[in-house]
Amino acid sequence: MARSESRRSLLRGAFLVPSALLKRTSPPASPEVQEEFPVGIGQPQPDVPARTLFLPDGIPMDLEIQPSPSVTPFVMDLPIPPIAIPVRGTNGSLETGHESLTDPYGNPAPKDIVNPTPVYAEGKPDPRTHQQWASYVPKKYYQVNISQFFHNYHDELTALSPGGLGTATWGYGGSAPGPTFIVFYGEPILVRMANALPDCSDPVQAATLPPFGVPSTSTHLHNAHTPSESDGFPMDFIDPGQWHDHHYVNIPAGSDWRERMTSLWYHDHRMDFTAPNVYAGLTGFYFYFDDPADASIPDNYKDTGDEEDAGTLRLPGKFVRDAMGNVTGRLWDIPLMLHDVLFDQEGQAVFDVFNTDGILGDRFTVNRTVQPKLTVERRRYRLRIQNGGPSRFYDLHLTDQNGVPIPGLQFWVLSSDGNLLPKPLPKDSIQLSVAQRHDVIVDFSLVPAGTTEVYLYNALEQIHGRGPTGRNLLEIDPNVNRDALMRFDLVAASAADPSADPATITALREMPDDRDDLERLRFQVTTATPSDYTTDSVQVPTVGGGMKTLTRKYLQWVDGNGMTQNVYVREFVFDYDGGLWTINGMAADMTEIPIVVDPGAHEVWHIKNSGGDWSHPVHIHFEEFRLIEFNGLPISDDDPRDGRKDVLTIGPGEDGIAFFRFRDFEGHYIIHCHNVIHEDHAMMLRWNIGLNRDVGHHSDPDAARWCNGVYIPQPVPTPRED
Repeated sequence: MARSESRRSLLRGAFLVPSALLKRTSPPASPEVQEEFPVGIGQPQPDVPARTLFLPDGIPMDLEIQPSPSVTPFVMDLPIPPIAIPVRGTNGSLETGHESLTDPYGNPAPKDIVNPTPVYAEGKPDPRTHQQWASYVPKKYYQVNISQFFHNYHDELTALSPGGLGTATWGYGGSAPGPTFIVFYGEPILVRMANALPDCSDPVQAATLPPFGVPSTSTHLHNAHTPSESDGFPMDFIDPGQWHDHHYVNIPAGSDWRERMTSLWYHDHRMDFTAPNVYAGLTGFYFYFDDPADASIPDNYKDTGDEEDAGTLRLPGKFVRDAMGNVTGRLWDIPLMLHDVLFDQEGQAVFDVFNTDGILGDRFTVNRTVQPKLTVERRRYRLRIQNGGPSRFYDLHLTDQNGVPIPGLQFWVLSSDGNLLPKPLPKDSIQLSVAQRHDVIVDFSLVPAGTTEVYLYNALEQIHGRGPTGRNLLEIDPNVNRDALMRFDLVAASAADPSADPATITALREMPDDRDDLERLRFQVTTATPSDYTTDSVQVPTVGGGMKTLTRKYLQWVDGNGMTQNVYVREFVFDYDGGLWTINGMAADMTEIPIVVDPGAHEVWHIKNSGGDWSHPVHIHFEEFRLIEFNGLPISDDDPRDGRKDVLTIGPGEDGIAFFRFRDFEGHYIIHCHNVIHEDHAMMLRWNIGLNRDVGHHSDPDAARWCNGVYIPQPVPTPRED
């Protein structure tokens, strides 16, 4: 099978799947599946087209057929990803940047990264490729090489690998997770992502590739307020030897300080191959901070990153800097990237390309290390917990070695999906669907003196990729060796803790919209009749050069400032249709523009799950939303969903109503399920803000781009036809 072939096309029947490859023998459990597999009694026969995504129910998962080798938990130290260090040009100027790019992480340079005779001398970034460049000229430049290397998930897995080298892995900057970006609001940066993965067209290089994924990447900074050409659109991919410049302007939406974010992450988003590429290692962190001297945000709302900055939030943490002033680390502020992985008997990651429910692993990893341990002092820590997927959900608890919750020890939840909440919320457990994240404070000084170990325990049972069962493993069969993600080993505090007690923090972030105003909007939307709406239309180009008309509807709403706003109302139904995961009955097609949002528009999106057996973490790129209703009820102020969000988790038959504003930039973005197996198999829609920057293919994204140092000019704004 050619690596460039879409798995989705194979699963739609373009590829004949021998039953031996499927390893499926059990009959289906439902009439729907029997209809999809009419040959025999639901048992695929040799050379029968695979015409459905779902394989028969009752079939054991890969991790049951071929479980990972046993390893000893809690013996590996938790690795902390390196901090991204900006690069400088040969003249030392950050403003001119890339005259001679170097990689501070010691990776070999990708071949042909800089053409000897590019349009802009020596491969400098081109302002013509970026929206509002002059308004947000980068102050720092970075280069990150995307490369293949061997990674040590666990010493005992590495010992099983050929030559004892470790697990073949892809990563940013030579590590998995990739380097963590430490950035400050008001400081634009430019990041050059360079694809140094093995080239499929070279037989020698191709032979080194893992048996899943495609060495072609598009990096998405989830969920930054980013111009579309830098967002990591699935079709804006680069192949080995190419690079793409991402202009991260680092401004809050609408330049409103209340919309500043905190913990983000970046990951691959390549069309049809997001799941295997992320599974191979392509993730990393991106953290926002506030400059103590920034007068655009009140001091008492600043997250400066220094727990000793008087008058600020004083959340746990402190910077470590080198002689040049570059941040090289963080104290008492710990990033935790969660992935579950399945390994074969040689310690290599296993990914079943025919599994379209969702991939589950039987080894929990934190920062790509199997069940690690971390020594912590008896003081407050900030933990940034990110579910990196691909398909598992978590219900996290803090327990002792017997799986018993520790009295008085809680998560103080600071944020949801990278956005600080109105106030810290004390919770005994936190829930994370795929791509969701929480910043929390854990005060280890509250652990009883006789307890020296604390476990981060996942209590949520999940037996297939469609979603969790809802059963609590702590109540059924607690087992820390099986279900704990990591262990914290407690030691005495080395000094007094100057960070703020979260119980005394009365406000973390003002919200841009008052709950009373959102409740008025909720009532108006949910009680509206067809006659209450006004309609308009917009003309969009189609494949082939024609035009089509999109009809839209809106209500008029008086916002909290007394301004009358046209609020467009849309519906998105997530379902399984005709062998594909779909949204509004449509499969992913990045050449189609089914939705056009006006620049500056206010919108309400009603997001529904029509399935009875699966859950969908729905992610919307570019703008955060406020959830105004879930399953018919308003959102309470003790709910972590009360803040701004970018992922809405909808279980079987559930629905939510979200309020958006769309500001600052234009171009194409997407909405999709972040169970990335579902995303790769068509559960994704493109939508546009305006039509002034519409192109939509990796060789000519939004304005233009550089490939191997060659400038590709702005094309006529029509969709591609190939």
